Amino acid sequence: MIILYFKGNYTFEDILYFYPLSALHFVGYEGLSPWFIYPLQTLNLFEVFYWFVLAFYLAKELKKPIDFGFKIIASSYGSSLIIWVVTVMFISLSVN
Repeated sequence: MIILYFKGNYTFEDILYFYPLSALHFVGYEGLSPWFIYPLQTLNLFEVFYWFVLAFYLAKELKKPIDFGFKIIASSYGSSLIIWVVTVMFISLSVN
């Protein structure tokens, strides 16, 4: 793990909220409302790359331009991801 390479006094929260290349990593978790944490964890560089790969190969398979692939991915995967994130947000708020 990257966090073990650097010597420092890390708290449990530092390790718990260590999500490299995510929006949470760049914003920071200190002083953040609990319901913002999961959406910022989900929004990361890997997710954006995954969307590009899905759109590219879908457009290639359908022999359409890549913006057509993005429209399909955004309407299917994107809407499902939003529903999932909102559900997890409500569950995490009800548990806390």
